[in-house]
Amino acid sequence: MRATSHTATLSGLLLAGAGEPGRVALVAGGRRWSYEELGARVDDRRDELALPERSIVTLTGDHSIEFVVTYLALLEAGHVPLLAGAHADRLSTAWPVGAVVTATDAAVEIDRRRVDPIALHPELALLVSTSGSTGSPKLARLSHRNLISNAESIVEYLWLSPDDRGITSLPLHYCYGLSVLHSHLIAGASVVLTDTSVVDRCFRTAVLEHGVTNLAGVPHTYEMLDRSDPDGLFSSSLRLLTQAGGRMGPEAVTAWAERAARFGAEFVVMYGQTEATARMAYLPPELVRRRPEAIGRPIPGGSFELRPVDGHPDDVGELVY
Repeated sequence: MRATSHTATLSGLLLAGAGEPGRVALVAGGRRWSYEELGARVDDRRDELALPERSIVTLTGDHSIEFVVTYLALLEAGHVPLLAGAHADRLSTAWPVGAVVTATDAAVEIDRRRVDPIALHPELALLVSTSGSTGSPKLARLSHRNLISNAESIVEYLWLSPDDRGITSLPLHYCYGLSVLHSHLIAGASVVLTDTSVVDRCFRTAVLEHGVTNLAGVPHTYEMLDRSDPDGLFSSSLRLLTQAGGRMGPEAVTAWAERAARFGAEFVVMYGQTEATARMAYLPPELVRRRPEAIGRPIPGGSFELRPVDGHPDDVGELVY
């Protein structure tokens, strides 16, 4: 059963990004998967899931082809994946999920559950967990339109093309990591799937061997790289480094921008929230050195407003996206 939204489904657009026949979509486990092969696997997995009603489905696993196939199959079938990471067990008991699916390279385990059918909004596509760092984790509700428009905006301001290749330097259950998958596939580009740490020798080898062009990181990612061998990460293919997921100090922003420039790459600072489907603002490379403390300008299609708050000066307020 496909999604009932009047908008296009995210999975349909991602799988349509092939362009020329045989174009690579994913690199995993020493193998390259074309868009056509990925689409066929998604169709098969949709049939294997065999969930009779449109359901919320908890999805956990590793950075494997099986996880991506299952995620896209759930979207294509009209189900609502719940990506919860470490909070999966807790949220699976709090919500009436139709199944819990664990998808890894080793196996795909489907735990179907008997629950009363619930009315889901026709445009609801995805439930993503917040970090829970300030209390209990909460779920952000995202529609296909949310996901598609944000991915297309990212493609525009990061100049993504079918020649680009990302890598899973962040968890796929995390909105920033998931947006890397969305934006690259919707651009007809490709993604290397790996669970290794950015400071692991295998990660650096993957960057070099597979011609990775784009690397995404949170402040902690770049702190780890700083403590290891940051220059060793760069290759002739790497053209873009992006940072979000928390504020990076201006000094660190400047240092990474300068390091990237030495190797012919760009460093882009971004700002976002899970509730806004990952990205809300970006600081273009040409402004990084001049305003390293800034979150930048709204992404294409977005806008910001600073609303006054009683008892504060005019230039302090509530930032509304």
